[in-house]
Amino acid sequence: MPIGGDSGPVRGKLSPRFTVGARQDPGGNGEPSTPLQRIQIIKGWVDAQHVSHEKVFDIAGGENGATVDPSTCATSGPGTASLCAVWEDPAFHPEERAFYYARVLENPVCRWSTELCNSLAVDCSNPGSVPSQYAECCSGIVDKVIQERAWTSPIFYQPERIGVKGRILYGDPGSDRLHLEVTIGRVPPELDVNANPLTLTLSDDDVIYTATLPAGTMVMKSPGKSFAYKDNTGAIGGIRKASLKITRRGTGRLKIDTIATDLSNADQSSHRVTVHVASGTYDQSDDRTWELMPGRLDAQR
Repeated sequence: MPIGGDSGPVRGKLSPRFTVGARQDPGGNGEPSTPLQRIQIIKGWVDAQHVSHEKVFDIAGGENGATVDPSTCATSGPGTASLCAVWEDPAFHPEERAFYYARVLENPVCRWSTELCNSLAVDCSNPGSVPSQYAECCSGIVDKVIQERAWTSPIFYQPERIGVKGRILYGDPGSDRLHLEVTIGRVPPELDVNANPLTLTLSDDDVIYTATLPAGTMVMKSPGKSFAYKDNTGAIGGIRKASLKITRRGTGRLKIDTIATDLSNADQSSHRVTVHVASGTYDQSDDRTWELMPGRLDAQR
């Protein structure tokens, strides 16, 4: 899933996984190259009492003792040219909305104004020698030392959204198969397969697959909790089996398996695929990268 995306639950009650990598700016054109110090993930969330929170996690690198001398802007201490980490939220709550974004910090350097004052040979130890137009060099209004940083757009976790696992198995022309598992974070009343048709669509730059199960097609196995459909002929959109199970927590799991069918519109490369589920006024989608594997296209956990 790219930065800026929306995620629903895909690993049950487990945290999503975040992979973050960064490389040192090479510098050039008179600009210095500064080593990296750390990667952080900033999490914001709203708890059950509707109170907002924010927390910063160091996930790669960390405090390294690097310093800079404000009088000369000379730097010293260790740093690294690249950082990478895979991180899971140690305090993840699947029922809480949250956002996550990454921040990368360089080692400390002089602020541009400190470099300017040094280049002008301003001597703050002798206030009488400081011209009035350079008085702010000695005022302390701004910090003399900073840490340059870069940050990503956030990924938003929304428990009411859907998460997708699945695969397209490539066969002979017209003999592909689709297996799909859609986790529905919160099943609302309008997602009623007895009263409303259920439409499932996969697409990239083209429609890969779409099918609609008419209202009442899925047989109720447990009142309001479990529904199933089976047809080995695949008369409805090539669907061989379909099921919807709703837990006591209100989370749903929709599964679809097809007979051999034509899924040739799916590009045979790793790329983003959108899965869209609609029933009544319920309308949710999941947009993530599906990975090309030998003989199949996979939406990973």
